[in-house]
Formats: sequence, structure tokens, C-alpha cells
Amino acid sequence: MEFKNIVIVGGGSAGWMTAATMVKAFPNKNITIVESPTKPVVGVGESTTQLMRRWQEYLGIPDIDFIKKCNATNKLSIRFENFHKNDKVGFHYPFGRLDQRFFNVAEWFQHQYLTKVPFEDLVNDMSPISQCLDENKVPEDISWTAKDGGIDNEASKAIMISVWDHKTKDTLKMDLWTKDMPVDEMKQFYHQTLVSMADTFERATDDQKMSATMRDFCEYFAEKLELKK
Repeated sequence: MEFKNIVIVGGGSAGWMTAATMVKAFPNKNITIVESPTKPVVGVGESTTQLMRRWQEYLGIPDIDFIKKCNATNKLSIRFENFHKNDKVGFHYPFGRLDQRFFNVAEWFQHQYLTKVPFEDLVNDMSPISQCLDENKVPEDISWTAKDGGIDNEASKAIMISVWDHKTKDTLKMDLWTKDMPVDEMKQFYHQTLVSMADTFERATDDQKMSATMRDFCEYFAEKLELKK
């Protein structure tokens, strides 16, 4: 039987996400959302699983656009303090599969409950950077971990990360610095980053001419900021 209309009862995130999916799946159908005009927006945080990215890919929504437009961030789990008893061992309930060693939430819970392995030891490889924000969302503290390099929760005042999205041909950047990062150190940080970028560019492209040009700019940059005395 041919149908022309799809009616979704209830709005909110679930309703509108369903509507977006229906529009993609049935572009020639009439999609209608029925929601109450008197119901206020529920003031709680929305959490997703790793399957969210598959939904975005299905709709053709790049990660970088979704994060910018929704002012979103990645949320991996909810932490329950003293879950078993007052032993200061927290339990993290994950939103999906966080570690290659675990197949589902039941396995994750059983492993952590029996071994009392801190959650941080399980996800540090996936989330090597942690930060503490103030009321204005400015980092007060930044720390990073690299288990293979023997670095565990090392404090830092600034960090830069760039991720290349080959699907959208775009770069997702994360630049963080603490509120007490000195300006003179920030200038040095940028200069050293530019120098290392020139070295990396040469190794990645074998373009020695452009790499030399980048190093010339680094010299100019340092001279103007009086970094070399």
C-alpha cells in the first residue's frame, strides 16, 4: 500500500532526529512532527553513543559542522562514585564500546567491578587529554597522558591538536590554553610549533623549497617577537 504522509508524535531531540532520518529515507513523503506548544524544553544534557556518527554520516552531516552548530562535545560515560561501597572506586557507565577488549556494557561492568581497575586506566589511550573548565568554559588546568611514553597525567598550560577529515577535506582543530598561560610563553609555543610544522611538512611532502620558505618565516616571526636575543 502506497503512503504519502509520515506523522511523528513528540518532538525533542528524538522526534526531530527521527524526522531528519525520515526525510533522508523518504524524500518524496510529507513528514510532520506533532509536539506540544506548551511543553518547555527539558533542561538536561543530551548524550549519545558511537552510533551517532553513523547517523550523521547517513544524513551527510560532517562532525565538525555538528559540533560547531550544536555547541556540542563528546561524552563517553557517566561516573558513579562509591558504586559498590565507600571504597573510593568509581564506576563509569559507558555510552557504547569504549575499549577494544570489551564487547558490551555487561563485560565492561564485570571487568571493572571484579578488578577495580580505575576508569582512567582503561580510556587514557582513547582520551589522552583532560581539562578542568571554569564557569566561562576557560581551562583552569590541562593534563595529558601517553602511557607508551611513560607520561601519566602530566600538567600543561597549552595544547594544539589538528585532525584531518578526509571526507569533507577539512581540518578540525582544538586549541586550548589555561587562563594563567603567560603571553611570552605563548609566543614561544607558537614559534616552536611553526618550526616543527616546517620540519613535518618537509618529511610528509619532500617539498624542500616550501619548507625552507616556512623556516624563513619562522625566523621572521622570532625576530619580530624578539624571541632570539
